[in-house]
Amino acid sequence: MGKYFALLLLLLAVTSGGGALKCFTCHNVLSPFPDCENSRNWGIDHDGCSSENGLVALCAQVNGILSADYHHVHSGMKDVELDCMFFDQGNVPENKCYHGEDALTLIKDNTPWSMFPASIDVKSVTFHFEGSVCLCDTDLCNGDLPK
Repeated sequence: MGKYFALLLLLLAVTSGGGALKCFTCHNVLSPFPDCENSRNWGIDHDGCSSENGLVALCAQVNGILSADYHHVHSGMKDVELDCMFFDQGNVPENKCYHGEDALTLIKDNTPWSMFPASIDVKSVTFHFEGSVCLCDTDLCNGDLPK
């Protein structure tokens, strides 16, 4: 009987994944700048998508053109990213794709602004996004990039 219980515990440990949501990860805007439209460049985040501190994790895919205007300078880049995003429990968006201002809001709310140099006043930057941000809540659900 003891060996069956041990086997059951092992199966539960393997299938539960410790409660963390597993999402594909790839960031084409970070060095070494992989081609995130190619699934061979994707990783799997086994630990980073766990819900903690009252936040809910969702898998996300960002696919579009992100541009910014700052003091009369315009820059834009193709942004394809796979990762998890975190939301307050009372403000969890639906599992679907968002476009336009709705997508931009999701991107801005999940950007670590502390990574920007202190010399840039982020509040003075105007961001634009043409594309989609898709959210989902099951393991590895962010692997199908919309065309």
